[in-house]
Amino acid sequence: MVGKSALIVGSSGLVGSELLSCLLNSHEYSKVIVLVRKPLTLDHAKLEGRVIDFEEMARYKDCRV
Repeated sequence: MVGKSALIVGSSGLVGSELLSCLLNSHEYSKVIVLVRKPLTLDHAKLEGRVIDFEEMARYKDCRV
């Protein structure tokens, strides 16, 4: 069975980092995509980080996650 995927915007703060930890440790989720300002220092098989310039969100309107 393929697990669920999650998308987090803002994974470096108190709530976001805890949510990220919970999702990465969950057996229900097979992929966790995070939109971040800077490259992640965390490495995990389920984790996919996408560096985004939040000041230029219009550039990403056609992107698929």
